[in-house]
Amino acid sequence: MYDGETQKWLAWLGDGSALALTRIYSGRDLTASDIAAALQVIEMSFERVKIIEVPEERQPRTTLFVLKHLETITLDPALKNKIQATRDAVLKRTAQPN
Repeated sequence: MYDGETQKWLAWLGDGSALALTRIYSGRDLTASDIAAALQVIEMSFERVKIIEVPEERQPRTTLFVLKHLETITLDPALKNKIQATRDAVLKRTAQPN
């Protein structure tokens, strides 16, 4: 769905991608396909946290809010599981070392 250049660009955004998603999807009734695309963007945006350009964007504040919202608007159990898996992956990747 996304080419290498887009993936590279998304990898630099981190939490900024969630802000972009809110602007893109604001005021729309999201379909399962919209939610799946949003999850893919979030996953790519936190794939390699160390390369996120703006240090503040390495923490998923807005991302967690967006994921919670996506979870509340879908009834599909498989999609809810995918949202939870995405949340878990983002939290694992952004966990601060003790």
